[in-house]
Amino acid sequence: MTTTALIVEILVVGAMALIWIVGALGLCVHLPTPERAQVLVATVHDFIPLLALPLFAVTYTVGWVINFCSERVLKVFFQRKIRDRQFGDEPDEYELARVSVLQRGSADLIRDFNLDRHIIRVARGAVLNFGITATVFIGYALRGYKIAWLLAIICFAFAGLSFAQWFTRYRYHYARINRTKNILVSNPDPHDQGKGAASNL
Repeated sequence: MTTTALIVEILVVGAMALIWIVGALGLCVHLPTPERAQVLVATVHDFIPLLALPLFAVTYTVGWVINFCSERVLKVFFQRKIRDRQFGDEPDEYELARVSVLQRGSADLIRDFNLDRHIIRVARGAVLNFGITATVFIGYALRGYKIAWLLAIICFAFAGLSFAQWFTRYRYHYARINRTKNILVSNPDPHDQGKGAASNL
């Protein structure tokens, strides 16, 4: 289930990116007339079954690229302010806490953590995708498509909302891992204690 959810979220991020990629290509070439566009759509429609698999592969690959880029961009500015504030400057402190929670946490707790990660990835990708899409629409607006100004404003608004969602969930996620780790440390697993006692015999 987790793998399926991961594939879906990467496809969502990739599909959003294809919108501005196609839009950016439209800025670099002359847009076809409505008549030629209709013929082009009809031609492509006949090859949709053949294009489905390559389009899926491209969307999936683009999704991972956007996920990586958005993670790098936001990590530079916010990891020290959020994650390092919870776990200090030691690079291994967060990984130790994460492993402890994953190993000793309940199935429901781990499912909630995975949900946090899904939301973080989708929102993080949306920040970059909506921001670039808004920039592309500005390019169309400067060419005389007045409706593009409105679309650019809407995209910037969604980029801001996506950032707010990412920031809130990102901060909550690491604080939650830290709190859970402290609870697990203060309440050691009786099974682990039993193994330690047995080793001293």
